[in-house]
Amino acid sequence: MNGDTPAAKPDGALQYVAEGAFTTTQYNPETFPLTDELKAKGITTEQWVEICTSLRKGKGVTGMGGGFSKAISQANADYFDKLGLIGAYAEYHKGQKAMVVFPKEAVEMGRIKMP
Repeated sequence: MNGDTPAAKPDGALQYVAEGAFTTTQYNPETFPLTDELKAKGITTEQWVEICTSLRKGKGVTGMGGGFSKAISQANADYFDKLGLIGAYAEYHKGQKAMVVFPKEAVEMGRIKMP
């Protein structure tokens, strides 16, 4: 299983960040560094660190309460929407949360299901 590594980034995705290994900091921008693809779209390293920190805080200790999804929505509003991108919730194993960033066309292609 490689869901807790950058290698799990789906085809066509610009970025992937997951909880990571049990013994590491979750949503760690050092473990899941900013990709060249997302950087080329206009996200800076500093912004990526802010996004990862927001995801970590949103998930919290228990992963309950919807804070992780709210953090993704906030990243969309603050960063991704204006760049023609969309961050989406993903799971790489039951209950293990991740965020994947795609071009907005991924919604039209059916790659991302919107609520």
